[in-house]
Amino acid sequence: MFKIIFWGIIIYLAYKIIFELVLPVSQVATQLKDKMKDINEAQQKHYEQQKNQQQAQATKKSAHNDDYIDFEEVK
Repeated sequence: MFKIIFWGIIIYLAYKIIFELVLPVSQVATQLKDKMKDINEAQQKHYEQQKNQQQAQATKKSAHNDDYIDFEEVK
């Protein structure tokens, strides 16, 4: 009789630990991993946009310098 009660309590505690502690913690860890992935992707996208803007500005500045023709005075 005591063995049945003992194993019943052990099974109940194992059930409670698994479904109230282990599974929620693993779900939170998965959610955090997904959010970190999203944040890293957003930062990478932002970095690429800044890089493209800087390259566009650099080519725009160099284009103005290439278009300049020295002035020569005509007599």
